[in-house]
Parts: sequence; C-alpha cells; structure tokens
Amino acid sequence: MIELPDKKKYEILARLSLVALYLVFGINITLAAIAYFIQGNVYLESGPDTTIIRNIFIVLALVELAALQFIKNILLSKVPRITDAEDIPYQRLLSITYIIAGMCVSIAVYGFIIVLLSGDYDFMLLFVAISLIGFQLFRLRKKDLDKLGT
Repeated sequence: MIELPDKKKYEILARLSLVALYLVFGINITLAAIAYFIQGNVYLESGPDTTIIRNIFIVLALVELAALQFIKNILLSKVPRITDAEDIPYQRLLSITYIIAGMCVSIAVYGFIIVLLSGDYDFMLLFVAISLIGFQLFRLRKKDLDKLGT
C-alpha cells in the first residue's frame, strides 16, 4: 500500500463532495421550489387524512439515514486497496458518492410527495433539511480514504 499526502486526499474528497453537493442541493432546491408553487393547488378539503403517510415517511427517512452508514461501509469495503498513487479508483469513489447523494435526495422526494398529497409545505422544508444534513454527515471523508490505504 502507498501513503498519499493529506493534500492529495483532501483534493480527491473536495472533487467528489463538490459534485455531489451540487447534485443534492440543486435537486432539493428544485423540488422545494416546485412544491412551493403547487402547494395551494393540490390540497383538497375532502381529501384523505395524510397524517399516517406523513409519519411513515418521517420514520422511513430516519431509517434511511441510519442505513446509509451501513451501505456506505459495504460499498467502501468492495473498493480495491490502493497500491499506487496513480491507481486511485475515482470512478468507484464517484459511484459511492452518487449513491450517498441519491439516498439523501430521496428523503426530499418524500417531502415532495407529502406536499402533493396534503399541500403542507412545512414538511417539505423539514425533509429538505434532513436530506442536506444527511449528506453532510455521510459524505466521504478522509478517514474513509485512510481505510483504503491512501
């Protein structure tokens, strides 16, 4: 195994995180903007009670965040150890970053569905916040690269 300098590790992480941050933030803001404009148009006075669905989505979002660390560890364990400074598996690390970003974005989609069903925009903002916090907590970090031998 080869030991890369910290500067190189941070450069790799900065590239990966920046791509995913743009992805997560852009999709979350787009969903929130669409939900804001349609919130008044979808709510029906005689519609079904969506409290149960909302609570299920909240529990599902929290379970997804808990599972995200487990999934991240499994994916990182399948990345081959780095033996050469030129042999860094960028594509594999980028794929893992996309999976983490996608799982975080799906939490914001739950909020969007709640807006479609009930017109309650406040929960959209809650789910967007959970999504962004989840990405910040579970994105790839220096310690993850250390496990790969970099």
